[in-house]
Amino acid sequence: MSVFTAENKIRREARARLAQAHWSVAVAVTVLFLCAAAFFFVAASFAVSFWPNAATAALAVVLALALLAMLPLQLGLARWCALAANGEEASPMLLFTYYRGPAAWGRALAVTLRRMLWRLLWLVVCLLPGGALLGVAYQWPQAPFLQRQEVMQLCLIGGWVLVAAGAVAGIWMGLRYFAVSYLAATREELSPQACIRLSRQVMKGHKGAAFRLLITYVLWVASCFFILPLLVVVPYMGVGTAVCAKWLTQLWQNTRKESEANRVDGGER
Repeated sequence: MSVFTAENKIRREARARLAQAHWSVAVAVTVLFLCAAAFFFVAASFAVSFWPNAATAALAVVLALALLAMLPLQLGLARWCALAANGEEASPMLLFTYYRGPAAWGRALAVTLRRMLWRLLWLVVCLLPGGALLGVAYQWPQAPFLQRQEVMQLCLIGGWVLVAAGAVAGIWMGLRYFAVSYLAATREELSPQACIRLSRQVMKGHKGAAFRLLITYVLWVASCFFILPLLVVVPYMGVGTAVCAKWLTQLWQNTRKESEANRVDGGER
């Protein structure tokens, strides 16, 4: 039996849910998402022209503001994908769910920023050993312990190996937050921190399943080099990851219920 049997089932369910929601709607959602994202950055670029004498600083500030404005749009896309994955009616206008008021926008921004920062933090921590070794080898080549050629080569090879291993480890640890968007989109009562905490619990022992699913999308992502496949790949991956998050969340809930039932039965005895 293939190692990717579960992942194949997830992708089949994603295709079935997209067919149920209609692929034309999925493509329309993707077009709307890409146009809205492009609008934010075009508006940001246009705004920079008002500060010709401080273009670099203005660009950084305006692009940061554009990013902050766009992040809730990403959670809106996750909400559309989550509802489609659950077999519920999903309107393209769900993209703008989190722009309906300051509270909704603030929650969406907090969720997306926290998830992004936690992933970035783990990646930096995992890359630190290899980066430090490469930094020593490149910045202090005259250091006494680097005078021998074989030691220098060993440091360089070791540094790049540690960087590669750190990148994989950083991605692996970042999978602790795989379910954050699904939880935030489907459980409005959860605070941003609760979404982060619950995702860690849901993904405990299941990061491998998410990792294998993402691997199956590698060729799909590569095809996006030709731009047009984006219209299919974005909803396909979005609904597929939502289906996976749904399965893992349900598995965690069932395991928790069984654990609580066993504890009650044990207490009664």
